Amino acid sequence: MFLRLTTWIPPVVAIESVLSSEGGDVRIYLSTLSSLLELQGEDHYCNIAFHHSSFMDFLHTQEWSKGYYVDDRTGHTLVTQWVL
Repeated sequence: MFLRLTTWIPPVVAIESVLSSEGGDVRIYLSTLSSLLELQGEDHYCNIAFHHSSFMDFLHTQEWSKGYYVDDRTGHTLVTQWVL
């Protein structure tokens, strides 16, 4: 069973578009994280599903994740600035 997140994660095709990467590149990069996530779907039209329900909690708690900490607001701001 996979975790349904309250935080929306864009499908791989959207990530490739933002990064201006070739079709399939993001799938290759994420394949090394197979113990944490699964890419569900065909080719780059797939979605990301996490195996562990606590993974997003880990990433959003600075004391736990240290250098891997993800602040949504900062991340969204940086991506928006980069795209514009």
